[in-house]
Amino acid sequence: MRLAHRLTGLFLLVAAFTAIPGERALGQESAAAAPAAARLQVIDGPLNVRRLPSLQAPILSTVSLGTVLDVIRHSGDWAEVRLTGGRTGWVATRFTAPAESPPSLGEYEPYLNVDYGYLEVDGNCLGASPVIGGRLFVPLRAINDALGGETTWIDRKAGVLFKDRNLSVSPGSTAAVLNGKEVTFDAAPFIAESRTLVPIRPFSEALGLDVKWDPARRTAILKSGAPVRGTGCSPAAPLKAYLIMDAGTGLVLSEYRPDERMYVASTTKIMTALLAVEHGKLDSYVTVSWNAAVQGGTSAGLRTGERLTVHELLYGAMLPSGNDAATALAEWIAGTEAAFVKLMNQRARELGARSTVFYNASGLDDWVRPLSTARDMGLIARHALQNSEFRGLVGLKEHYMVSSRGSSRLKNSNQFVTTYPGATGVKNGWTEKAGYTLVVSAWRDGAEVIVVLLGAQNRDELYRQAARLMDQGFQLQRQAWMLR
Repeated sequence: MRLAHRLTGLFLLVAAFTAIPGERALGQESAAAAPAAARLQVIDGPLNVRRLPSLQAPILSTVSLGTVLDVIRHSGDWAEVRLTGGRTGWVATRFTAPAESPPSLGEYEPYLNVDYGYLEVDGNCLGASPVIGGRLFVPLRAINDALGGETTWIDRKAGVLFKDRNLSVSPGSTAAVLNGKEVTFDAAPFIAESRTLVPIRPFSEALGLDVKWDPARRTAILKSGAPVRGTGCSPAAPLKAYLIMDAGTGLVLSEYRPDERMYVASTTKIMTALLAVEHGKLDSYVTVSWNAAVQGGTSAGLRTGERLTVHELLYGAMLPSGNDAATALAEWIAGTEAAFVKLMNQRARELGARSTVFYNASGLDDWVRPLSTARDMGLIARHALQNSEFRGLVGLKEHYMVSSRGSSRLKNSNQFVTTYPGATGVKNGWTEKAGYTLVVSAWRDGAEVIVVLLGAQNRDELYRQAARLMDQGFQLQRQAWMLR
């Protein structure tokens, strides 16, 4: 487990003994002033951002668990923070902790952007490893630890003792020594981020172990005869495709058909909302057009000529999945929905989602063929979750939307947010072509996981698999050698 997880877990433990969730206990008992950190992360939320450092001050926004906020200044038990679009507000620091530096995969990232596979030892997934020159390279110490062997370093050489095998390898050289005899690897081990990586096949053969490559799962499977334990690299699920990702680093923890282009239904609105919050001016008023008001499918109940802020339209698009609200946002930002779609596709390419083609702001696919992949939707969702305004939208269970007609209650149609402990978002969808689709995120022990599910047969199965894959995602996160 990463140090950041342990530190944040400590803050959570302290918070559990000093406050009840949210702001309810603030003012009822004294709290120690928070460290003067430049960035804070919400560890007990959702948390209200207020106009002034007082519980009586108006609420400007709500930020969800895991949100990272830039601090302008501290005042007692409060901190003034910067929101998207230049807005500022105040949060109670007792529900936050100093934010860790953004995680990185370091020297491994360039390799993983080209090609990667997975390593599974005795049913225990050690996670993604780079594929270089058609060979899967794996971490020597991590694989040897999983096998129950011993690893030593002498004179810049790595030594492995496993059962009756004594193997010595040298980074940068294909020459190795096995039980005193010279052997040759088909590729030289190398060092990245202070870890020695070896080609899996000659390494396993030297230890007298059989390794099988599963091309469908892109997984090297190694068995030593030990009991099966842990979570495997590709959990079975009745879906057309799925992807499990570590939100902090973007490391893919597990996948099934991640690059198959499919319909994604209303998960399209993740991009619509992202563009809206990046555009800013969330307090601007929008007059709903006839074209927006008559959109079919799910609705936020908007009427022609009704006036709402951009912020309220965002709630209407993301909670009840209002196609009317999504269209109104598109028209406000770009003038026409067609012009907005060009912005959507341009932003998708910028984020690396190169297999995605959007045709509208809502995800309706009656007359068009909007396509994306589980991988692309994971990339888009990960980036969107880094925006505090976006996180505040998708992590809520309900919201009272205020317009020129009055107030109306909006319920989040994403059941994952309302039922899964630590859920932070993101968006659900359904059409006849797409089936049931879902992008979800959750926070646990200082870390966040994103799961994309495409093509479930029914709603109950969709949410059942979402909870199961999320649980396995956190387990895979703990098992992944790159995150340790």
